[in-house]
Amino acid sequence: MPLLSPNDDLSECTFDGSIISLVQTPQNPEYVLNSYLGGGSSGVVYSAQCMNPSQDPSPGRPAESDVAVKVLSPTGYRMLSTSHLRAFLVVVKGEEVREVGGVMEQVTSKNIWWLGNPHTHLIRTLLLQKESGTFTDSPRSVPLTAAIMVGGNLKELTLRQARKLWGLTCFGLDQAMFDSYLDSLDNNSSDTNGRSFGGASFSPPSVSAVEVRNVDTTVYTEQLGTIVVPVVAPKYLNYLRHRRLSGREYRHQSLVTPHQNILTIYKTLEHVTDSKSTTFVIMERGEEAFDRIRDGGEEESMKDWFKQVLNGVKWMHERGVAHRDLKPENLLFSPSSPDILKIADFGLSAMIHENHKAPATTGHTPTFMTPTPSPPPSLSLPKFSTPLPIPQQSPGSSSQNSLTGYSPVTGLSPLFPQMMIPGSPLPAFELPPSAPPPMPLLPSTATTLNTPPPTALLPPTPVKRLTSVVGSPHYVAPEVTSNKPYDGRKADCWSLGVILFAMLCGSLPFGSDLRNCERFERFKKDRGDWIFEPYKVSDGGKRVVLGLLEVDPEDRWGVEEVGNDCWILGDE
Repeated sequence: MPLLSPNDDLSECTFDGSIISLVQTPQNPEYVLNSYLGGGSSGVVYSAQCMNPSQDPSPGRPAESDVAVKVLSPTGYRMLSTSHLRAFLVVVKGEEVREVGGVMEQVTSKNIWWLGNPHTHLIRTLLLQKESGTFTDSPRSVPLTAAIMVGGNLKELTLRQARKLWGLTCFGLDQAMFDSYLDSLDNNSSDTNGRSFGGASFSPPSVSAVEVRNVDTTVYTEQLGTIVVPVVAPKYLNYLRHRRLSGREYRHQSLVTPHQNILTIYKTLEHVTDSKSTTFVIMERGEEAFDRIRDGGEEESMKDWFKQVLNGVKWMHERGVAHRDLKPENLLFSPSSPDILKIADFGLSAMIHENHKAPATTGHTPTFMTPTPSPPPSLSLPKFSTPLPIPQQSPGSSSQNSLTGYSPVTGLSPLFPQMMIPGSPLPAFELPPSAPPPMPLLPSTATTLNTPPPTALLPPTPVKRLTSVVGSPHYVAPEVTSNKPYDGRKADCWSLGVILFAMLCGSLPFGSDLRNCERFERFKKDRGDWIFEPYKVSDGGKRVVLGLLEVDPEDRWGVEEVGNDCWILGDE
């Protein structure tokens, strides 16, 4: 399936709290939400029943009746009351919107009244300058609100009306060019009038020489002087920016599916009201892998599961996507194939290539090695997840059980330390005699990985360094919290190392906050076998874990190096 833009494949739907129906056929339920499965920073997930499963499976229609529906956090469009608008200053008067038979006519640009809020800092400053006689007139951009006159009353333009008037792309730009415009607003801290705070107009590089300015005309007002009138309400542009951000998950996930080790998205629906829009992502149902990983098992079985995760991560990295929240809670087993692991929850994912374009879809699924099925134990979906224990270094050290009740947090904000939920202070470990040196990073017998056809891969493009502090405690890479740009692929590889350690040992290697973890501080100085004590792990397993848990991301193994290791390939 090609990459979804914010406007593609989002059929509008109705929603009454449990039943989702298409707008065209509101009397026919499409999906019925059942039990709550879990949630994170980007939304909540429910089990659901598809009322019309397809007999001929396709990307847009599931073949199974049991699906999962992720309800993304709504994109708000808070409305101002009529009484509030009465205090606003009128900059431009529009034509009144007529009602015929109780039905309001279609709103056009001629109906828009542009109003200024006198309580905003900029307008209040202009009014004070007028009063004091220090005012000098020049065209100014001030925050303006779009309203319409209906029955003699001013009403703010609703979200539904704004979408019909301006659409989901503006200024006559296509989707790619409009995305570039929004990117520039985000990256250059420009205001939503399309002008930088320095006053210069914005000309996005990917729009060639076309100058994009959210300026319709200028008008002179007695109270404020000459005011720039926008083409599109700044509030609506802000809505489109936030809507695009909330759609990042399904757009990135659609880029990397179909793949046997990544959860499939069937369809995306959008419910629009006057004051918000909500997106429903219809996707494949899975059973959480957390309990099975926590309980551990034979090393070969754990290695087969890890190779599947590695397959999925390699595939997404080749398509320019970094997951940034890999952890056992985001790994699901397929109900139809209980030993097939799938990566889920792309809510914190990011594009890692500059000027990215979606690659051609070939349907080819790369694998490091076909997983060997093992008899599946009974599966259950826990309502709450508890973290894996952190191994105690010595019998005399204090317990780490204070972390046991911790529920992993997804989506750490830039206020990283405040958003963490750490346990009790970590104990002072008794340091045993010097441990042996770390294992060598690459075996001499490495072989080449299977790779997808060249047409399915991204063209060579510069890797974009990421800056957002996101991820989950215990699994987030140390460089992510360093306030420096980082490589999202290498951050994913650190998380893979923690996951593999958990699979092989049934516990976690470090505490929730690496910056205050004595065990991690010791590991930075002595990357030896002591970290695996008291668990029995093969030399090959230790080598791969240590390669992935390299503190310096420049020295850390990538997915290619891991896949070429003889332990992964089964040659040792």
